[in-house]
Amino acid sequence: TQMVPVMHPQTGEQMGEFLGMVEAFEDKSVTRDQPCFEVVDVRDWVWHSAATSLDQAPFVAHRIWYTWDELERLAKLGIYNNIEGLKESRDFSDEYNERELSIHNASRTKDMIEVWEYWDKAKQKVVSIANREHLIRESDWPFWHGKYPFVVCSSMPEMFMITGTSDVELVEELQMLLWELGNQRIDNLKLINNMIMLIREDAMDVSGWEYAPGEQWLVGDVNQVKPLEVNPAVAQYSLEAEALLKGDLQNITGGMPFMSGAESSSIDQKTATGVSIVTSLAQKRLSVKRAAVMHSMKRKVELDISMIQQFVREPRLVQVVGRMGAPEFMAIPPEDLQGEYVVSMAP
Repeated sequence: TQMVPVMHPQTGEQMGEFLGMVEAFEDKSVTRDQPCFEVVDVRDWVWHSAATSLDQAPFVAHRIWYTWDELERLAKLGIYNNIEGLKESRDFSDEYNERELSIHNASRTKDMIEVWEYWDKAKQKVVSIANREHLIRESDWPFWHGKYPFVVCSSMPEMFMITGTSDVELVEELQMLLWELGNQRIDNLKLINNMIMLIREDAMDVSGWEYAPGEQWLVGDVNQVKPLEVNPAVAQYSLEAEALLKGDLQNITGGMPFMSGAESSSIDQKTATGVSIVTSLAQKRLSVKRAAVMHSMKRKVELDISMIQQFVREPRLVQVVGRMGAPEFMAIPPEDLQGEYVVSMAP
């Protein structure tokens, strides 16, 4: 123990001292033991196709990738068994790493062992299979609350579906059409800049003509050679069509502008009023997305509480703020954590 000074939070002056406890140790031990969540790649998570929600799904499966050292350590802890023969990993890169290989030239499954965890809610069983053929674990449901240890978060939920809808799905066809019109307009511009020459078939020595500034072509009739006429107004029509498509993209992804008293075709985004309307629509949409995320966070905290109630079996010492800002400790007995709790989230 030693005397620790208490400093004023604003002036920085010393207000007094209190007797504090300092503990030093060199061995590695658990200093924090509490529930935690990890983001799961959607390619590594499978659910029943007929399930309308996670709570109604008869089963879910989660794929985990382990190195041999990690799998061996978990086997020593008694989590897995029968891991002999798994040291030679099987590479599933051709099946699951097309995006990583094409973009980053990396394989997320290289030298990794595939382990599927199958959560059967009907039978209250958890089964783990390595490399799709080795049974390495079969146990009862480990949690008292009986729920899946997963939380699905979708910024755009959809009724009777687990996955929800993405922004890409909403605008995919419109974006493809916008790209097609843009490519055609650029092709037309290239045709105008690199014009095609129409030459009458009776013209002589055509191969010797050079298309360059200041060149002279000797022909018997000026009408023997003339450029192919391309209507430049087509590009203007394309720009108008592209502007309408961009307005449709804005309407779908940002909400209907007429709900703010305007139409997409009449909003001038170069003016302060136009920018204000578009910004307001974006803020409304983001607020709805945030509400969906906060709902998922609420379910996450509910699982946290349920796991704390199950696994805290002895009093925990928690640091709190005491008198005059001095740190103090409070003992929390396990029985104080039991009960039903209502969780509300506030950003």
